[in-house]
Amino acid sequence: MEMEVFPGSSIMIKGRVPAGIWLLLGTPGSGKTTFCRQFTWYGLRNHQPCIYVITEESPEDFREGMKSFGFDVTSQEREDLIRLVDCYAWRSSGVSSSRYALSNPGSISEILILVEEARKGIVGPSRFVLDSITSLTVDSGQETVLKFLRILKARLRNHGQIGFCTVEAGAHDEYFMNHLRYMFDGIVELKLEERDGELRRFIRVYSMKRAKHELKWFPFKITNDGIVVENRSANLF
Repeated sequence: MEMEVFPGSSIMIKGRVPAGIWLLLGTPGSGKTTFCRQFTWYGLRNHQPCIYVITEESPEDFREGMKSFGFDVTSQEREDLIRLVDCYAWRSSGVSSSRYALSNPGSISEILILVEEARKGIVGPSRFVLDSITSLTVDSGQETVLKFLRILKARLRNHGQIGFCTVEAGAHDEYFMNHLRYMFDGIVELKLEERDGELRRFIRVYSMKRAKHELKWFPFKITNDGIVVENRSANLF
């Protein structure tokens, strides 16, 4: 079996997962943040540094969230393998425990500067996460965010990084979503549905450039060890 690049990749992708920056699309509560944390952990345990842009939680909450699934990043932070770009602290105290903290919420270009600063010294394969695009649009608007993402993606690709940017399903108009679908190298979808009186989670690879992949939905559970994707397609009809 291929080594997991992201949760469920060895089940849903046929062969090697290509390099790319992918969109992670999901409804609230579907598991996007857990997915991103696990994707980050998979890289860290293979000594791949990660730049993680957080917009909806503090660095302390991020660390505790990682630890709750057994992903203790204490040693990786000491080794500077994980670098948090904090776009949340300004909402509360304005004080951040991260070296890379946004000071002006109205200036989305500052995030690009912080990502470049965080990348210094990184050599070889590395990972990137932005969680989430939706939060950025609240402060900067959709058009500004689209321009920002075009620049960001080009820079990430130039440095050979792989990564995910999350977006809330149903939070944006079709114009914005169509631009995102065109811009990214693939889309992984998560959803939460009620079936037989029970909420269940599902995942699928909607598209992925340069890869053969399943188009079916697969059920998954969030356990104490993170996301576990079942090796069977889901009957959704």
